[in-house]
Amino acid sequence: MDHPSDDLPFFRLVRDGLNGGVTGAAARDKFFSESAIIARALHLLGSRQDSRLDAVVALLEKQLNSSHHISIADNSLRIAQLLYPYAALSDYITRIQFYEIWLDEFARVRRLIPDRPKFLDCEDKFILYLAGRGKLPSLVSDSWLPFYNKVYDFSVEQCYVLTHRYIYSTDFGQHDPAASWIAPALLIIVGKSALWGNFDLFFESAFCALSTNLDPHEILLIDSLSKMFMPQLMSMLKQDDVQEVYHELFVYSLFKMQRDRVVPSGTTSDPIRGEILTDFVASLGSKSPDKIVHCLHAIQSVFPRAFYNEMCIEKLSWLAATAGIKTLFENEIMTSGRELQPGVYDEYLGLVNVGLEQLRSLPTPDGLLQR
Repeated sequence: MDHPSDDLPFFRLVRDGLNGGVTGAAARDKFFSESAIIARALHLLGSRQDSRLDAVVALLEKQLNSSHHISIADNSLRIAQLLYPYAALSDYITRIQFYEIWLDEFARVRRLIPDRPKFLDCEDKFILYLAGRGKLPSLVSDSWLPFYNKVYDFSVEQCYVLTHRYIYSTDFGQHDPAASWIAPALLIIVGKSALWGNFDLFFESAFCALSTNLDPHEILLIDSLSKMFMPQLMSMLKQDDVQEVYHELFVYSLFKMQRDRVVPSGTTSDPIRGEILTDFVASLGSKSPDKIVHCLHAIQSVFPRAFYNEMCIEKLSWLAATAGIKTLFENEIMTSGRELQPGVYDEYLGLVNVGLEQLRSLPTPDGLLQR
């Protein structure tokens, strides 16, 4: 085992957090909900025989019966927050009539709430699914696919939208989303979060990606990149302030459970593997068609995905369109204070078109689009 701790920080965090380590009503409610949903996920991922998990569930069940949590029902806008932890634990604890009544009411009235934000609507459906009162929310509609072809340009917030929707629509990877693009799109987010040094997003997206149909070479890409966060992890594990680090350590616990299930035994990580992914993601943030094509070939040599080709064609097409209206290099002009030489855009368009021609002429391996 290459990772520094055979123990999941989740167990210590829940014990400490529920015994006063997390203060403030809003922070405590969020901590409680996330503790419950991750406890359920650990059951799904194979920790059913772990006595520590049974102890955690007992602590959470006690919290569900507390006057503090029940008082959330006094606020009509917080009903989902009230029901989320109970729905997550409903298969592992004795049914509580108070929550069962509220779940029935929630299932009835949520259809009447106008202008429910899409993300909250997705969360509502997941709560009802957990409680046996509905189906899983869909991952994405067909009309959204062009948006996900632009995952290389996603902000942090947009990356979280995809990872959260993946978790909700697959029940922590337990159901196949039947979308050929989801695995490579999640790998792009893994690469972006590694470049950003974003601990939380990296391990959340890595957990999601490891739950898809990855090839062993792709799994080792993720495992290699995870090593860069180990010093930060060790620092977090030494902190006494649960409130400051619990979410990051929760998503790390999920990652570690999944990682230990899928990493081929006897394998070792190779830092060069991870660099192939981050170099590819970095190239997609550049304006160099040569770099994009070169890095695409490198990532396809690890494991070919049609989505990567489509994404690079999308990126180069955007570069061509922006160069065509002569705005692509405005930032460089403002930074340098100098005008471009005549013919720069024409020359650049020629390079982009060569790159596009190369990408469009690449053969598509049999079955690639179905992965």
